[in-house]
Amino acid sequence: MPKYVSFFSYSPEATRGMVENPQDRAAAAARVIESQGGRLESFYWMFGPHDGLLIADYPDAASAAAVSAAILGSGSLRGFTSYQLIGKEDVTAILKKAKTAAGAYRKPGA
Repeated sequence: MPKYVSFFSYSPEATRGMVENPQDRAAAAARVIESQGGRLESFYWMFGPHDGLLIADYPDAASAAAVSAAILGSGSLRGFTSYQLIGKEDVTAILKKAKTAAGAYRKPGA
């Protein structure tokens, strides 16, 4: 299954609610991901421009997008950005395809 990393930032209201009523947000993330046939691999809070990140496997891009839409639609996050990860076992095949594509590409004006 394709693997994605998602960076998230909570809204001030959600942060206030978690402080007032601490709970396991990783479990909540796992439930929504599993509802779309995915699996939560890891869930971290962090310092910096995002409040945390999660890594999850999804059966397809539509499932990952559905989770993103559901979470953003709740209003509990200021942002939720996902990227599909490419495993090291796929890099050689990708570079071989890029070599073929590079041979077919012509720069503008060339």
